[in-house]
Amino acid sequence: MVDGEYQKDNRNFTLEYVKDFNTVAIDVGANIGFWSRDLCKKFNHVYAFEPVKENVEYYKKNINDSNYTLYNLALGKEELKNQPVYVNDNSCGASSLDSTKATRGSDIVTDVITLDSLNLNFVGYMKIDVQGTEKEVVLGAIETLKNNDICLVVELPRNPGRKNFIEEEKYYTEVTEIL
Repeated sequence: MVDGEYQKDNRNFTLEYVKDFNTVAIDVGANIGFWSRDLCKKFNHVYAFEPVKENVEYYKKNINDSNYTLYNLALGKEELKNQPVYVNDNSCGASSLDSTKATRGSDIVTDVITLDSLNLNFVGYMKIDVQGTEKEVVLGAIETLKNNDICLVVELPRNPGRKNFIEEEKYYTEVTEIL
């Protein structure tokens, strides 16, 4: 069960920038509901995306509220079927479509959709924590980002799969330039 403390300071800090809580929140890379639990209490509705079925089952057990829609799939820049999901067992079941983030081979597959394909309105907050595919998620959410006044939170972790610091910084710049 989620105790509500995981990344609580980060979550509270970002929520200070929300202009209107009478909107919906999007949790991309929802894992087992660490962030969604608080988001459900603050927003009208939460749309959560998590590609790992085992995490989805824990999510449902951890979230007592009913104001969420949970999708067992990944977000990206285009719609794809049966994409491999790589799990990092050293990071609370974190997963990614990026194979450099894995501690084991992929025995999980998922479908990928774009956020824009859902035509969501009244979005006030969006958290992206997808372990290396942030750019693809943002590219698939351009219209949603343009058409809503969103407090956007993107976790950009250091990626050991990237060759060096310059390559890492280039990736960060690419993601932020899209925005």
